Amino acid sequence: AGTPVESFTNEYAQRNRAILDKAARILTSRGKMPDPPKEQMTAVDSVFDVAPGQTAILYEGAGPGIVRELSIFQKNRDDLMNRGIVLLIEYDSSGKNSVNCPIGDFFGVTGHTTRYRSLPMDRTDSGYYCYFPMPFRNKIKIAVRNDSPNNAYLVSSIKIQKVTDLPVNIGYFHAEYRQGKLTPTGVDYTILDTQGGKGKYVGCYVLMQSAPGQGGVNFLEGDETIYVDDETKWPSRYVGTGTEDYFTAHIIGTPLTRKIWISHSAVFFSATTILDAFALIAGT
Repeated sequence: AGTPVESFTNEYAQRNRAILDKAARILTSRGKMPDPPKEQMTAVDSVFDVAPGQTAILYEGAGPGIVRELSIFQKNRDDLMNRGIVLLIEYDSSGKNSVNCPIGDFFGVTGHTTRYRSLPMDRTDSGYYCYFPMPFRNKIKIAVRNDSPNNAYLVSSIKIQKVTDLPVNIGYFHAEYRQGKLTPTGVDYTILDTQGGKGKYVGCYVLMQSAPGQGGVNFLEGDETIYVDDETKWPSRYVGTGTEDYFTAHIIGTPLTRKIWISHSAVFFSATTILDAFALIAGT
């Protein structure tokens, strides 16, 4: 029963040296595009002054293709603008934004000014970077909407890999934002609830704080739970040992959770969920 797992030994390492060397090169080059394609990419650089209530199109083009890098530099960066500027991405004229998320939450920086570098995303002095591949068959539109009361001054750079075709079962990159109000003790806060397609859940960013009058960080003791397919009852297939353990001891912004059970304290939540490789989207 189950899948046998080979122990990591020196002999195993030598036998798989080429794979390990490639992984090491990628891991030590955080802040750069992981495993860039051999084909030449098209770079689209733009500067925008987006008035309140207006939407600016960063890129709109025909497919098939894959967006391999999306970077945004925000000249007037603060929490108000991070939450007020919304990233919108629509694939194949579906009429629905598969990415609909404030840029601060999308890049994992709302509520703090920490610089970080990871394989799929960065926040540096020169801006925000996303290296998640975003394939599209017929068309893609990438835009930002300014929901803040101030003008947004943005510089964007998008790199697109043109391809002749895409695999039939290739998935589309999704990201959604949701914000909860007061979550009572003992009630799940749902970060993601999706049905109707095959896919890979690749991560989330969660911003949380204690409710008024309930200081401290007891909510970090809540266990994250992941329900898959027909599971409906706790304990689910995947149950963690506490929110702080899941996020590697207070490093908030690492994959992989679906629901968080608040076991001690009421709490306010906002969350960004990132999905990759969902084969079924509206309009396809």
